[in-house]
Amino acid sequence: MQFTLSTDLSFDAFLPSPVFQPVERTAKLVNLQVRVLPYWFGSCSVMWNSLPIWDGLEVSFNVYRSELENGGYVKLNSVPLLNTHFNDDTTLKSSISSKELYIIEAVVKNGATVTLWRTAPKDVADDLPPFQHRIHKEINRRHWVLLKVLAGTDALIFRRKLYGPKCHVCYDPISARTVIDDCDNCFGTSIEGGYYQPIATKCQFDASQNNTIFSYFGRFEPNEIGMWTIYYPTIEPLDIIIRKKDLAVFRVDSLSPTELLNKVSRQIMKLTQIPKTHVLQRLLKREELV
Repeated sequence: MQFTLSTDLSFDAFLPSPVFQPVERTAKLVNLQVRVLPYWFGSCSVMWNSLPIWDGLEVSFNVYRSELENGGYVKLNSVPLLNTHFNDDTTLKSSISSKELYIIEAVVKNGATVTLWRTAPKDVADDLPPFQHRIHKEINRRHWVLLKVLAGTDALIFRRKLYGPKCHVCYDPISARTVIDDCDNCFGTSIEGGYYQPIATKCQFDASQNNTIFSYFGRFEPNEIGMWTIYYPTIEPLDIIIRKKDLAVFRVDSLSPTELLNKVSRQIMKLTQIPKTHVLQRLLKREELV
Protein backbone atom coordinates (compact mmCIF):
# COMPACT_ATOMS: atom_id res chain seq x y z
CA MET A 1 0.00 0.00 0.00
CA GLN A 2 1.37 3.38 -0.98
CA PHE A 3 0.86 6.58 0.99
CA THR A 4 1.25 9.79 -0.95
CA LEU A 5 1.44 13.24 0.56
CA SER A 6 -0.40 15.94 -1.31
CA THR A 7 1.91 18.77 -2.39
CA ASP A 8 -0.44 20.92 -4.43
CA LEU A 9 -1.55 22.99 -1.46
CA SER A 10 0.38 24.14 1.58
CA PHE A 11 -1.37 23.78 4.93
CA ASP A 12 0.25 27.01 6.13
CA ALA A 13 -1.78 28.90 3.54
CA PHE A 14 -4.99 27.79 5.22
CA LEU A 15 -4.12 28.70 8.80
CA PRO A 16 -6.74 31.11 10.18
CA SER A 17 -4.25 33.11 12.26
CA PRO A 18 -1.49 35.64 11.57
CA VAL A 19 2.19 34.89 12.00
CA PHE A 20 3.39 34.94 15.59
CA GLN A 21 4.19 38.36 17.01
CA PRO A 22 4.80 37.40 20.64
CA VAL A 23 6.90 40.39 21.74
CA GLU A 24 7.50 43.84 20.37
CA ARG A 25 11.25 43.77 19.77
CA THR A 26 12.52 42.58 16.40
CA ALA A 27 14.51 39.36 16.59
CA LYS A 28 15.99 36.73 14.30
CA LEU A 29 14.51 33.25 14.30
CA VAL A 30 16.85 30.63 15.72
CA ASN A 31 16.46 26.85 15.90
CA LEU A 32 17.47 25.74 19.39
CA GLN A 33 16.76 22.32 20.88
CA VAL A 34 14.10 23.38 23.36
CA ARG A 35 12.55 20.80 25.69
CA VAL A 36 9.56 21.43 27.94
CA LEU A 37 9.28 18.95 30.81
CA PRO A 38 6.25 19.32 33.09
CA TYR A 39 6.17 18.05 36.66
CA TRP A 40 2.76 16.99 37.88
CA PHE A 41 1.01 20.15 39.15
CA GLY A 42 4.22 21.57 40.58
CA SER A 43 6.31 23.31 37.95
CA CYS A 44 7.54 23.08 34.37
CA SER A 45 11.21 22.79 33.45
CA VAL A 46 12.40 24.39 30.20
CA MET A 47 15.80 23.45 28.78
CA TRP A 48 17.61 24.52 25.63
CA ASN A 49 21.05 24.53 24.02
CA SER A 50 23.42 27.31 23.06
CA LEU A 51 25.03 27.63 19.63
CA PRO A 52 28.74 27.23 18.77
CA ILE A 53 28.69 30.54 16.86
CA TRP A 54 28.02 32.30 20.17
CA ASP A 55 31.21 31.01 21.82
CA GLY A 56 33.33 33.89 23.11
CA LEU A 57 30.39 36.31 23.03
CA GLU A 58 28.33 37.63 25.93
CA VAL A 59 25.07 35.67 25.80
CA SER A 60 22.06 35.82 28.11
CA PHE A 61 18.58 34.34 27.80
CA ASN A 62 14.96 35.27 28.50
CA VAL A 63 12.00 32.89 28.75
CA TYR A 64 8.49 33.82 27.61
CA ARG A 65 5.27 31.88 28.19
CA SER A 66 1.76 32.15 26.78
CA GLU A 67 -1.53 30.28 26.89
CA LEU A 68 -2.25 31.34 23.30
CA GLU A 69 -0.70 30.44 19.97
CA ASN A 70 -1.05 33.95 18.53
CA GLY A 71 0.35 36.17 21.26
CA GLY A 72 -0.02 37.12 24.90
CA TYR A 73 3.54 36.16 25.84
CA VAL A 74 4.81 37.11 29.30
CA LYS A 75 8.46 37.32 30.31
CA LEU A 76 9.08 34.91 33.20
CA ASN A 77 12.60 35.75 34.38
CA SER A 78 13.24 39.00 36.26
CA VAL A 79 16.98 39.06 35.48
CA PRO A 80 18.80 37.74 32.37
CA LEU A 81 19.63 34.03 32.52
CA LEU A 82 23.22 32.93 32.02
CA ASN A 83 22.46 29.19 31.99
CA THR A 84 20.38 27.12 29.57
CA HIS A 85 17.54 25.96 31.79
CA PHE A 86 14.69 27.57 33.67
CA ASN A 87 12.17 26.22 36.15
CA ASP A 88 8.72 27.78 35.74
CA ASP A 89 6.99 27.42 39.09
CA THR A 90 4.27 29.96 38.30
CA THR A 91 2.29 27.85 35.84
CA LEU A 92 -1.15 26.71 36.91
CA LYS A 93 -1.31 23.94 34.31
CA SER A 94 1.92 22.04 34.85
CA SER A 95 1.00 18.51 33.86
CA ILE A 96 1.76 16.03 31.12
CA SER A 97 -1.15 17.51 29.12
CA SER A 98 0.09 21.08 29.41
CA LYS A 99 -0.69 23.26 26.39
CA GLU A 100 1.33 26.30 27.39
CA LEU A 101 3.86 27.61 24.89
CA TYR A 102 7.40 28.79 25.60
CA ILE A 103 9.78 30.99 23.62
CA ILE A 104 13.49 31.29 24.36
CA GLU A 105 15.12 34.62 23.54
CA ALA A 106 18.91 34.92 23.28
CA VAL A 107 20.52 38.33 23.77
CA VAL A 108 23.94 38.18 22.09
CA LYS A 109 26.41 41.03 22.66
CA ASN A 110 29.45 41.41 20.42
CA GLY A 111 31.14 44.58 21.59
CA ALA A 112 28.64 47.40 21.14
CA THR A 113 26.41 45.29 18.86
CA VAL A 114 23.42 43.55 20.42
CA THR A 115 21.53 40.89 18.43
CA LEU A 116 18.28 39.25 19.50
CA TRP A 117 17.52 35.65 18.55
CA ARG A 118 14.20 33.99 19.31
CA THR A 119 12.91 30.43 18.98
CA ALA A 120 9.56 29.37 17.58
CA PRO A 121 6.90 28.62 20.23
CA LYS A 122 7.42 25.24 21.89
CA ASP A 123 5.07 23.09 23.97
CA VAL A 124 5.36 19.75 25.70
CA ALA A 125 3.93 17.75 22.77
CA ASP A 126 5.92 19.39 19.99
CA ASP A 127 8.42 16.61 19.26
CA LEU A 128 7.61 14.50 16.20
CA PRO A 129 10.00 12.62 13.91
CA PRO A 130 10.33 14.29 10.47
CA PHE A 131 8.12 11.83 8.58
CA GLN A 132 5.36 11.84 11.22
CA HIS A 133 5.58 15.64 11.29
CA ARG A 134 4.79 15.72 7.55
CA ILE A 135 1.91 13.29 8.06
CA HIS A 136 0.54 15.41 10.91
CA LYS A 137 0.78 18.55 8.79
CA GLU A 138 -1.03 16.89 5.88
CA ILE A 139 -3.80 15.58 8.14
CA ASN A 140 -4.42 19.07 9.46
CA ARG A 141 -4.28 20.60 5.98
CA ARG A 142 -7.02 18.23 4.79
CA HIS A 143 -9.12 18.93 7.87
CA TRP A 144 -8.82 22.65 7.25
CA VAL A 145 -9.74 22.33 3.56
CA LEU A 146 -12.80 20.30 4.59
CA LEU A 147 -13.87 22.99 7.04
CA LYS A 148 -13.10 25.93 4.77
CA VAL A 149 -14.63 24.57 1.57
CA LEU A 150 -17.42 22.21 2.61
CA ALA A 151 -18.53 21.78 6.17
CA GLY A 152 -17.12 24.58 8.31
CA THR A 153 -18.99 27.33 10.15
CA ASP A 154 -17.32 30.60 11.11
CA ALA A 155 -16.66 30.77 14.85
CA LEU A 156 -14.76 32.81 17.41
CA ILE A 157 -12.68 31.10 20.11
CA PHE A 158 -12.34 32.96 23.42
CA ARG A 159 -9.52 31.53 25.54
CA ARG A 160 -10.19 31.92 29.27
CA LYS A 161 -7.48 33.77 31.16
CA LEU A 162 -5.73 31.86 33.94
CA TYR A 163 -3.09 34.45 34.79
CA GLY A 164 -2.97 38.19 35.25
CA PRO A 165 -4.09 40.90 37.63
CA LYS A 166 -7.30 40.37 39.55
CA CYS A 167 -10.45 42.16 38.43
CA HIS A 168 -10.51 45.72 39.79
CA VAL A 169 -14.33 45.74 39.75
CA CYS A 170 -15.42 42.61 41.57
CA TYR A 171 -12.41 40.99 43.28
CA ASP A 172 -12.10 41.44 47.05
CA PRO A 173 -8.45 40.89 48.15
CA ILE A 174 -9.48 40.48 51.80
CA SER A 175 -11.82 37.54 51.21
CA ALA A 176 -9.88 36.45 48.08
CA ARG A 177 -13.06 36.03 46.06
CA THR A 178 -15.31 37.87 43.65
CA VAL A 179 -18.23 39.79 45.11
CA ILE A 180 -20.20 40.33 41.89
CA ASP A 181 -21.54 37.30 40.05
CA ASP A 182 -22.26 39.01 36.73
CA CYS A 183 -19.24 41.31 36.41
CA ASP A 184 -18.95 42.91 32.97
CA ASN A 185 -15.20 43.31 33.35
CA CYS A 186 -14.03 39.77 34.12
CA PHE A 187 -17.17 37.78 33.15
CA GLY A 188 -17.00 35.73 36.33
CA THR A 189 -13.35 34.63 36.00
CA SER A 190 -11.88 37.03 38.64
CA ILE A 191 -9.09 37.91 36.14
CA GLU A 192 -8.96 41.35 34.54
CA GLY A 193 -10.66 41.11 31.13
CA GLY A 194 -11.74 37.52 31.70
CA TYR A 195 -10.99 36.24 28.19
CA TYR A 196 -8.36 36.96 25.58
CA GLN A 197 -9.26 38.58 22.29
CA PRO A 198 -11.03 36.01 20.09
CA ILE A 199 -9.36 33.90 17.42
CA ALA A 200 -11.36 33.41 14.24
CA THR A 201 -11.54 29.88 12.85
CA LYS A 202 -13.97 27.38 11.31
CA CYS A 203 -15.69 24.55 13.14
CA GLN A 204 -18.23 21.86 12.36
CA PHE A 205 -21.13 21.74 14.80
CA ASP A 206 -23.30 18.68 15.27
CA ALA A 207 -27.01 18.98 14.55
CA SER A 208 -28.94 20.42 17.48
CA GLN A 209 -31.20 18.06 19.39
CA ASN A 210 -34.77 19.05 18.65
CA ASN A 211 -36.52 17.27 21.47
CA THR A 212 -38.32 18.36 24.61
CA ILE A 213 -38.51 16.47 27.89
CA PHE A 214 -41.47 17.01 30.21
CA SER A 215 -40.98 16.24 33.88
CA TYR A 216 -42.51 17.02 37.24
CA PHE A 217 -40.43 20.21 37.37
CA GLY A 218 -41.55 21.43 33.95
CA ARG A 219 -40.26 21.39 30.39
CA PHE A 220 -36.60 20.65 29.70
CA GLU A 221 -34.78 21.20 26.40
CA PRO A 222 -31.23 19.78 26.03
CA ASN A 223 -28.63 22.47 25.40
CA GLU A 224 -25.57 20.28 24.72
CA ILE A 225 -23.98 19.93 21.31
CA GLY A 226 -20.86 18.39 19.78
CA MET A 227 -18.26 20.19 17.69
CA TRP A 228 -14.84 19.62 16.12
CA THR A 229 -12.10 21.74 14.61
CA ILE A 230 -8.43 21.51 13.66
CA TYR A 231 -5.61 21.45 16.20
CA TYR A 232 -5.27 25.25 16.11
CA PRO A 233 -6.08 27.21 18.20
CA THR A 234 -5.67 25.03 21.28
CA ILE A 235 -9.01 24.87 23.10
CA GLU A 236 -9.45 24.09 26.78
CA PRO A 237 -12.47 23.35 29.00
CA LEU A 238 -14.30 26.53 30.09
CA ASP A 239 -13.23 28.40 26.93
CA ILE A 240 -16.05 30.15 25.08
CA ILE A 241 -17.05 29.64 21.43
CA ILE A 242 -19.36 31.96 19.53
CA ARG A 243 -20.99 30.65 16.35
CA LYS A 244 -21.12 33.69 14.09
CA LYS A 245 -24.07 32.77 11.89
CA ASP A 246 -26.59 32.95 14.76
CA LEU A 247 -24.38 34.44 17.55
CA ALA A 248 -24.97 31.41 19.76
CA VAL A 249 -22.61 31.34 22.75
CA PHE A 250 -21.21 28.00 23.95
CA ARG A 251 -19.00 26.91 26.84
CA VAL A 252 -16.54 24.06 26.29
CA ASP A 253 -17.29 21.26 28.76
CA SER A 254 -14.95 18.47 27.67
CA LEU A 255 -12.51 17.53 24.91
CA SER A 256 -11.65 14.21 23.26
CA PRO A 257 -8.87 15.04 20.79
CA THR A 258 -7.45 12.67 18.21
CA GLU A 259 -3.66 12.46 18.25
CA LEU A 260 -0.68 11.31 16.24
CA LEU A 261 2.15 10.25 18.57
CA ASN A 262 0.70 12.36 21.39
CA LYS A 263 0.34 15.45 19.17
CA VAL A 264 -3.22 16.68 18.65
CA SER A 265 -4.47 16.54 15.06
CA ARG A 266 -8.17 17.26 15.66
CA GLN A 267 -10.11 18.66 18.60
CA ILE A 268 -13.49 17.08 19.35
CA MET A 269 -15.51 18.60 22.16
CA LYS A 270 -18.82 18.79 23.94
CA LEU A 271 -20.39 22.23 24.32
CA THR A 272 -23.15 23.69 26.44
CA GLN A 273 -25.12 26.61 25.05
CA ILE A 274 -25.14 29.62 27.36
CA PRO A 275 -28.55 31.09 28.35
CA LYS A 276 -29.44 34.49 26.94
CA THR A 277 -29.42 36.05 30.42
CA HIS A 278 -25.94 34.81 31.36
CA VAL A 279 -23.08 37.31 31.81
CA LEU A 280 -21.06 35.52 29.09
CA GLN A 281 -23.59 36.75 26.53
CA ARG A 282 -22.05 40.20 27.07
CA LEU A 283 -18.98 39.06 25.19
CA LEU A 284 -21.07 39.76 22.10
CA LYS A 285 -21.32 43.40 23.12
CA ARG A 286 -17.63 43.62 24.06
CA GLU A 287 -16.66 42.44 20.58
CA GLU A 288 -19.31 44.68 18.96
CA LEU A 289 -21.14 41.72 17.42
CA VAL A 290 -24.53 43.10 18.46
